[in-house]
Amino acid sequence: MLINKIMFREISDFIIINLFIDNKYLRLLFNCHQISSRSFFWKGRQFHICARCTGIFVGVVFSPSMLIFWKYSIYIFPISFIVLSIDGVTQLFKLRESNNLLRFITGFFFGYSFLSFVVYIILYLFQGLH
Repeated sequence: MLINKIMFREISDFIIINLFIDNKYLRLLFNCHQISSRSFFWKGRQFHICARCTGIFVGVVFSPSMLIFWKYSIYIFPISFIVLSIDGVTQLFKLRESNNLLRFITGFFFGYSFLSFVVYIILYLFQGLH
């Protein structure tokens, strides 16, 4: 059991450090602001993207599991987009201060539903062409 915990910790360290901390291309991909108060830290090192962008990235990575619900993405994606937008806009206009967990969650659901929404749109367009 102890070996499993140690292995899990080493694997998670490897993934987090190589994917979110030492990967400078991730910041370029997202064009992220990198504000430290809005970013996650791992062992004292800041992620190259903020909590919201991290959520979007993780959501996109896990989104293939959402493809089984692609027919519902026409509803799920707009809702996640609206929630993400409300969180971002209300913070932008200083109506309230969001937190990193909320930023991550709204980003995750946006990223998670995005791929199935794109699949829905592509299928809709191709069906319309026939």
